[in-house]
Amino acid sequence: GPPSNDHHATGISSKDVLINPATGLSARIYLPPLSGNHRSPLLVYFHGGGFCIESAFSPLYHNYINSL
Repeated sequence: GPPSNDHHATGISSKDVLINPATGLSARIYLPPLSGNHRSPLLVYFHGGGFCIESAFSPLYHNYINSL
């Protein structure tokens, strides 16, 4: 099934967003815990597996992004 929206070890939450329903293009947004009034950096990660093995939403990639 889909990963949890909250990662217990890092406090990172995630949300899947459908960008284009016609093509099925989607993205997963990761949000760190909010702490005060500071701004967080932006990281864009493109899955590089050619979608032949696994997918951008596989637990392997989900856990990797949570660890960054």
